[in-house]
Amino acid sequence: MNLKKLITVENLFLAEVIKDFLEKEGIPVVIKRTKWFDNPYFGSTGPRDLFVEEEKFELAKDLLENFENNQ
Repeated sequence: MNLKKLITVENLFLAEVIKDFLEKEGIPVVIKRTKWFDNPYFGSTGPRDLFVEEEKFELAKDLLENFENNQ
């Protein structure tokens, strides 16, 4: 499975909201801490990167754009 970074968001809460939305549309999402915040001392703070399967990247990108436009 090849993962491609879809977006970087400012916190874990927003990452979980987007993950839930995309997974309800059938697109699995992996959340990772960004490179500079990959430290256990930061706890749950800091930005997160969201990754999706490369084959579903375009669909996820389109869904995310529609999601953002409707907020």
